[in-house]
Amino acid sequence: MMIEKLLAYHQTLVSPEFVERVMQRIEKRFKQRSMILGLFTLLGIVTGSIGFLLLWPDNFLGYLNGLDQSSLLLLSVLLVGFGAFMVWLMNDEFESP
Repeated sequence: MMIEKLLAYHQTLVSPEFVERVMQRIEKRFKQRSMILGLFTLLGIVTGSIGFLLLWPDNFLGYLNGLDQSSLLLLSVLLVGFGAFMVWLMNDEFESP
């Protein structure tokens, strides 16, 4: 009898509306966090790329023109691999709660 009273009290302790509001706030904060993370990641990639191109001793685009096809293929595979690694690394950041 005591256990039934305790269970009944626990079931009426939190309303479904409260749980719904909390879940909506969590979802809103998650979307906000994902947008901030994505924006600053993109900003970092762009800034890093511009800095890399500006600090390269020779003209980087001229360097790419001088590469043969196998080197360009290797460079492309490395860039795609790096992108896949970054997606894998940040996978938990972009999952919904």
